[in-house]
Amino acid sequence: MKKLTFLAVLAVTAMAASAVPAGDTPWFDLANCSFCKSMSQEPGLMDHISWENHKIANGMISVTVVDPEYKEAWDRAHMGMMEAAKKLESGEQMPVCGFCNSYGMLKMAGATCDYVETSVGLVYTMTSDNEELIQKIHAHTDKTNEEYAKMMAAEAKS
Repeated sequence: MKKLTFLAVLAVTAMAASAVPAGDTPWFDLANCSFCKSMSQEPGLMDHISWENHKIANGMISVTVVDPEYKEAWDRAHMGMMEAAKKLESGEQMPVCGFCNSYGMLKMAGATCDYVETSVGLVYTMTSDNEELIQKIHAHTDKTNEEYAKMMAAEAKS
């Protein structure tokens, strides 16, 4: 199974634009991002999730599927992200990865996010009626898919 589905869960809670990313922050940072590390701290979870991101006419759609035996780990990771979101919302400065920062910036720019928890995971959309913002959402999706592919290729070699 693929890693990084935490990104989809992140969408549920992230207001990362209020966080302070470090210079040259990696797009994904499982060790240091205040959101992402909730996923990587659950043993085995990252290998039991699949994740896809696709551009749609007015934004993007993300689909996450979690293996049933990892549902409890998924729930714990989600709770960890919710706690991180509460801290950010209260004004606490926290490190975030490039993805989380970009996601938060899109939300702050007015993107609309809809989330549907399913029996097997999560589906979310990020959309807009503003053509300029749609282009930014598409660029975010392209960058996410590009960086995800690089990460998976590097993992396959190790």
